[in-house]
Amino acid sequence: IINSPEALWVRLISFFPPFTPTMMLIRSAFGEVPVWEILLSIFVLAGFSIIAENAPGQALGLPRLILAN
Repeated sequence: IINSPEALWVRLISFFPPFTPTMMLIRSAFGEVPVWEILLSIFVLAGFSIIAENAPGQALGLPRLILAN
């Protein structure tokens, strides 16, 4: 990853939600990351977060988890 931050497999795995934060930090530290890739990774993470929040309730037929202060 450090030797070739612009490799295709590195670019693809940087959009896979569990690895996105770490991979984008590494890529930006060792090379230049286009703005559109940064924005796309943010939207992918936001979408994955919404899906991850709603998926257990959908699968079990439970209401959505509401986090209160």
